[in-house]
Amino acid sequence: ALSRELGGSPVLALSLYADAVAGYRLARGGALLDAYLSDPEYFNELAGNDEGAEELQAVRGQPERYADLLPEGTSPGEFSELVLRPGWWAERDGDESAEEGDIVDEADRLRCVGLALEVWGPQEYPFAGELEDVPARAASPAVALTFS
Repeated sequence: ALSRELGGSPVLALSLYADAVAGYRLARGGALLDAYLSDPEYFNELAGNDEGAEELQAVRGQPERYADLLPEGTSPGEFSELVLRPGWWAERDGDESAEEGDIVDEADRLRCVGLALEVWGPQEYPFAGELEDVPARAASPAVALTFS
């Protein structure tokens, strides 16, 4: 709804759950463009549910859907491999370099997403300060909403 109200501008909602799971939802043009959870089974295990392949794929993160928002020279595949895939997804894919129980700093993962989409500024929470102190590039090309 916020994306629609902002004339279709991209809106990025970042989420961090108990330092265990990072996620985002990216909307553009008033519609959900992409979603990501670093460990989609985390909530299902708590609730006793199992996700199907389609539901898992829906939260895998598909940066090719927003390739135009990534920094110049950054391919969606590289971004996915370096930022989104480490941890649960690499284990699920059977990546031999991923060891079971590898710990990923989920807050750092979100910082990487924010930096790539230029919504993170020189301070950790750029939107907490005075509006005139927020660098122009920290607020574009997407708006960030953060939850933890």
